[in-house]
Formats: sequence, structure tokens, C-alpha cells
Amino acid sequence: MENAFKPGDPVLDIAARGKNIAITSIQVGEDEEHDHWIMRDEQIKLDNIVSGNEKGHYHLLIGEKGTGKSSMLIDAMSKIDGEGVAMFEAHADLEIFRVRLGKALDFEYHEDNIGSLFSIRGPRDASALLDIERALNKLEKVALRRRDRVGRPLVIIINSVHLLRDDADGRDLLELMQQRAEQWAASNLATMVFNSDDYWVYERMKKYATRLEVTPITDLPKDKAILALRNYRR
Repeated sequence: MENAFKPGDPVLDIAARGKNIAITSIQVGEDEEHDHWIMRDEQIKLDNIVSGNEKGHYHLLIGEKGTGKSSMLIDAMSKIDGEGVAMFEAHADLEIFRVRLGKALDFEYHEDNIGSLFSIRGPRDASALLDIERALNKLEKVALRRRDRVGRPLVIIINSVHLLRDDADGRDLLELMQQRAEQWAASNLATMVFNSDDYWVYERMKKYATRLEVTPITDLPKDKAILALRNYRR
């Protein structure tokens, strides 16, 4: 699992290519440079969160689709080469969520247990929620060792949290993740970042939130939007 937090995460490379956020600049004058990337005010805050300098809280990013939430997180990851950061997409199906979490954390769930051939109950013979709990238990041990060695918390980014269903399984999963986020934020073990396109995630999380910090990501104001269009035009 420690390999998942080493620099050069392939997930970062795939996400950056998928988002097409390679930062290129166009020289238009002797001392003026225009970037395709529009620097938002929230970028500095997200840089501090992803680099582990912002401690003691877990975060919920809320904003409309296309306002740049994921792109800013990927940009912040690229500045530290993904060291100490794991990022994955949420899903409504708990089994798919379980697999994606395992892939992001480089954690195996004993799915190839040979005992199943002989009708022997194996370590995988459990619900997806229990498997997620096991993965988080292992992650806690890794985070403890890292805190003693590095002094900075791990960062776990969960994209598209709004995709979770508003049913018993979805509520249980969100409660499980929020409990860990609260506990890890209090002990500076790990910082969890929930990224959502929809407001209802905050409505559900605020009931038990003590260390939650909400950051609204709004659309670009008129002056920055015109500046962006002018740069693209050039």
C-alpha cells in the first residue's frame, strides 16, 4: 500500500491526460506571458491541502460541473508529483467503489482465495462495506508510519461523491468515510477531500461534521471569463 503514495503515480498521468490540462503558454510580448490555465483564487488553498501543509480538517468541494474542481486538484497533485496522494472516482455500486478504492491504495482483497473451491469461507467472504473497512484499517497503519517518518498527513481524494445513491448502502458508505475523515483529521493522519457536483452531499454530511471545511467552487466571474477567452483567442 505504501507504493500507492510514492511519487510518479500513474493515476495522475492518466487523469491529467484525460482532463487535457497540460499547461502551455503563448508568448505575446516581450515581458507578458499568457497561460491557457486560468489561475483561480482557490488554487493556493488546494495546493496547501494536497501537499499536506493544511492539517486538522477534511474538505468538501462543491461546485457546478465544469468549474474546474478536479482540474485544480490534478494541478495541485502534479506540483508534488502525486507524492502522498491517492485519488479515485466514486460510484453508486459499492462493489465498484470497493475495487476502485483498492486500486487507488494498491490493496488486495484476497479475491483469489483457493478455499472457495472447497466451500471454505475465505477472507473475501464478506460485504463490500466490510472490505472497504479493512482497506481503511490498513491505510491507517500506513498513515501512522508516514506521520512518524515524514510529519505530513496522507491525502485521499474522492471524486464525484454525488454519484452515491441516497439509499441505505449509500448512507452507510458515506457515514463510514466521514467517520474516518473526522478521526484522521483530528490525529493528522490523513486528509480526505470529497469532490461533489451536487449540494445534497453537504446536507447529508453536515449532521455529523465537526472538522469539515466546505469550499464552494463557483463559475468564473465575468472579468476572468473574458480574460480566458482573450487568451484562448490569442
